[in-house]
Amino acid sequence: MNVQFGTFNRAGSVNDLLVEAEQAMRGNGFQVFNPVSSNNSMVIGGNADVMVQATAMSIGQGETFLIVSAYSDDASIAEQARNTIRDGIKDLFNL
Repeated sequence: MNVQFGTFNRAGSVNDLLVEAEQAMRGNGFQVFNPVSSNNSMVIGGNADVMVQATAMSIGQGETFLIVSAYSDDASIAEQARNTIRDGIKDLFNL
């Protein structure tokens, strides 16, 4: 199993970041297995080739830390999924 992950901080609430992560997953064709409505700290989605997890936590003063991890038997698929979802979240936030 290969794992790829990336992190970033952004102004906004944990819920805001996770909603955007879920939208990025759905927008890229991933099935969402653990939506924001079921959990207050992570969203999990994927397809037959890759699983993606976005986990968020408040770091104070309106700032949130987000980790996007992707797991696959193929390192390039994991990397592409991680980048796609992470970049999708950033694009949605206009970073």
